[in-house]
Amino acid sequence: MTRERKAALRRALLAARRAISAEERAVLDGTLVRRIAALDSFFRARALIGYWPTKGEIDLTPLFEIAKAEGKPIYLPRCAANGMRFYRYEGADTLSPDRFGIPAPAPEAELPADTADTLCILPGLAADKAGHRLGYGGGFYDRFLPHFNGETLFALYDRFLVDELPHEPHDMPVTHIVTEKGEYRYGKMDTAAPTV
Repeated sequence: MTRERKAALRRALLAARRAISAEERAVLDGTLVRRIAALDSFFRARALIGYWPTKGEIDLTPLFEIAKAEGKPIYLPRCAANGMRFYRYEGADTLSPDRFGIPAPAPEAELPADTADTLCILPGLAADKAGHRLGYGGGFYDRFLPHFNGETLFALYDRFLVDELPHEPHDMPVTHIVTEKGEYRYGKMDTAAPTV
């Protein structure tokens, strides 16, 4: 039942996201970039794991330039038949399509170090106030996150932050949720009340 509810929610959320005008998205995305760049967790991070935006996802790519200026290496995912791995991002002109057609670094690029000083910014559709994120259903991050030692951040538009989402035992809460209106912080596997 939970999977059916998630599938229905994904369809509704994708439609709602497509309905947002490009002009409004640009304003919201700029606000989110500024909010994330001002976070202590971004300042403390020695490396950044991000994603390349597709299909109306929040465009946080200006954050890559800020990270680069601060000497933080950036890593993006590449999905292949055997799963998802992250590789160092050296610029938009170095990306090529992965198995889903998403621009990604070459599989020969540098891999990230396994360190708690890395901030991972996750893609997705919605989150709830307990820190659960609703992704696209591929399970790539569900398999990655249990082995990730750093902090996790999910940026989304405030309208997609809801009281509760259906979730399963393998759905790990994030440590930060950021919207254009504020930040919610959680412990590594803690769903205590957020602080805004």
